[in-house]
Amino acid sequence: DLLVMAGFDPTATANGKEALAAYNGGEFDAVLSDIRMPEMDGFQLLRQIRARSPWIPIIFLSAKAASNDIRMGMELGADDYLTKPYDIGQLTKSIQRRIERSKAMSAQMTQRADFLRRYLPHEMRTPMTGIIGFTDILQLELEDEDLDVEALKSYADGIMKSAERMMELVENFTLWADLSTREATESGKFLSEEDHDFVEGITPKLEACAERYGRQDDLRSCLGTVRLRLYEGVLHRVVTNVFENACKFSLPATPIILVGNQSEDAYELSIQNSSSAPTVEFLSRPDFFYQPNRQTQEQQGLGLGLALARLYMSQIGGHLEIVQNAAEETFKITLTLPLEQKGSNA
Repeated sequence: DLLVMAGFDPTATANGKEALAAYNGGEFDAVLSDIRMPEMDGFQLLRQIRARSPWIPIIFLSAKAASNDIRMGMELGADDYLTKPYDIGQLTKSIQRRIERSKAMSAQMTQRADFLRRYLPHEMRTPMTGIIGFTDILQLELEDEDLDVEALKSYADGIMKSAERMMELVENFTLWADLSTREATESGKFLSEEDHDFVEGITPKLEACAERYGRQDDLRSCLGTVRLRLYEGVLHRVVTNVFENACKFSLPATPIILVGNQSEDAYELSIQNSSSAPTVEFLSRPDFFYQPNRQTQEQQGLGLGLALARLYMSQIGGHLEIVQNAAEETFKITLTLPLEQKGSNA
């Protein structure tokens, strides 16, 4: 009755089992659920609905205010937890706020899906064309009695480069999808059981990336030493993607400067380069995913570099900052990596 008076159109059910049946048979903007119910409790209901609709707001309303119940609800993906007795103004405000946030996230995901549908096939087709083309030439050469070993090596090199580009595309997209899910937040999968020497591990990857773009002479590095308890595979991929952007979008023969500073609780890695890339206002958008002028200018990749870095930083409790110096035409991106990680990295 209170929700009707507040302008909502609620569907009421007696327990979790009935609620799930009603949910599967209709379209809803939010779920408001008790915890202690017959047939199916609120936690079971949440699991079932989340499996189908990861973005719909689920709000628990219960007299059970024990901290372990609240924690369990939040770990399972509840968006809010209100205890009885409740204030109707607080309740309606929570519902409205969560619905608005859910619609904004849904719209953002739709935009991203449209972008991927439009450009992902092209990005995959490009390296596949290289692999198929070089393989065709290689097969023709092998039929010739006078084999040119150097030519064969060049064809094999072309196949390898195309395959590496395909693998990088797949791994970046998979990581982005992983970082975008609740499961990644809850699992602590980006934490390592043992710390590792970050600088020793990342340096050869950065040098190889610089060489791939012919920028090895432009690299200026002073990273110091630091040990991190973050899974190397993901961390190195994120940092390398940001560095790769600096290689691609800065002018040749201009320095790309990497500096690392360790404080008491964090390690700051900054990457600075000269660039006529998009403005810092564009790059600082929280929903950064797209590439500027993609429809009018040929660009490689899906523009996932900064999107991956933002999502990763939010997962590990880190921070990403972009600073533009208009006078000197430079960009500096700083990744702040926490030194201590305890429990989940949500």
